[in-house]
Amino acid sequence: MLIVIDAEGFAVGVAPEMDIHEYAAKIGGQVIDDAGYVAPPPPPDVWPLIESSWRATELSVIAKQLDALEEAEYGEPPVDLLPGTRPQWLGYRGLIRNWQDGADGYPNADRRPTRPT
Repeated sequence: MLIVIDAEGFAVGVAPEMDIHEYAAKIGGQVIDDAGYVAPPPPPDVWPLIESSWRATELSVIAKQLDALEEAEYGEPPVDLLPGTRPQWLGYRGLIRNWQDGADGYPNADRRPTRPT
């Protein structure tokens, strides 16, 4: 559960229709949960930059995973081998390559393609 703590350290109620992070910023407070501070989500205008960085990272992970799967075919599987088959990872690579402007759901991080399991 998210809670707003005001500048004086008191918990403050927030109406359900309000953006909790906007309200916290307005009163000089912060949003916390059971683990502590909760950063506000990034503004939509930076989502494409975030997704571009995530996409590049995923393509690197995929390349390493495909190498690891190839190594596993010829001996002991590497310790960093992730779940999924070679065809699943190749399909995921195609989804990641297409995760750019024009893709369904892009640049919403909640709509990203998911790794093989």
